Amino acid sequence: MSKVQLITDIGSDLSERNLNGKDICVLGQPLIDNKGNEYNFEEIDLLSMYASMRSGTVYHTSQVTYLQYKEAFIKYARMGRDIVCTTLSSGLTNAIEAARRAKDDMKEEFPDIKIAVIDTLSASKGIGGPVLEAYEMVENGSSFEDIAQFLCYQTAHSDALFSVSDLGNLYRSGRLSKTAYSVASTLNIKPLLAIMPQGSLAVIEKARGTKRARARVADIITENCTEPGQTLYCVHSDFEEGLHDVLDLLDLDQFSSIDIDLLGPIIGAHVGADMIGFVYINAHKVTAPPEHGKAFAAI
Repeated sequence: MSKVQLITDIGSDLSERNLNGKDICVLGQPLIDNKGNEYNFEEIDLLSMYASMRSGTVYHTSQVTYLQYKEAFIKYARMGRDIVCTTLSSGLTNAIEAARRAKDDMKEEFPDIKIAVIDTLSASKGIGGPVLEAYEMVENGSSFEDIAQFLCYQTAHSDALFSVSDLGNLYRSGRLSKTAYSVASTLNIKPLLAIMPQGSLAVIEKARGTKRARARVADIITENCTEPGQTLYCVHSDFEEGLHDVLDLLDLDQFSSIDIDLLGPIIGAHVGADMIGFVYINAHKVTAPPEHGKAFAAI
């Protein structure tokens, strides 16, 4: 049985602490600010990025390219490894199409290599968490099929919930109208955002004031996170105290561990500084169409 190689992208928010020498290939894309400066994802200092966003800098993201996927697929195929590749949600980027084209173009040269290209319909630790668990399966010798099916299920059932305190970046980047920004600021409205079942990032609720917003986040996690013994993944854009305000409202005994990290640059570029987010498995989530679970095939 061939060894399985995991490939993901920077939208999975796998930090250096998470990776810690693990043989997981993370593909990245540059960030470009509103002054035209380009930043390689490996060189981005997240705290500096969020500080600059508080001062008005706006960042734009690009997507992983066909060439990046093709080069990674060829590299590991030549090593005789089957490949399971997870992409950032198709509701946020078209990278899945580039990955699928790269996979299709591998058929002639590597007919015996199996490749799974999985549209996670998720983001941040909704991808990174399952990938870390899948890595343990790789190390334990699980089959290509079992690993791919596991990632299809876990990413489809991941809830990614975010609360934004500062709406300034959403306004400056054009994702929030001037009128909506003015009204929300005047009324102290704090939006709650989530990755929807179809993979888009959308506002699901609005709360008046920070305290109510955090209480509502805790309520949603309690209502939907009913599978005990899992890791609760927590991310923030230089706002860890906001995370702990929510954690103080939760029964943490239901989780096997609490993982806290800075939000990565992809979602971070969209929502800005002073955001908190939580990712967990929702076993009762209404999931994507059936084809999401049939994302892989031998080629």
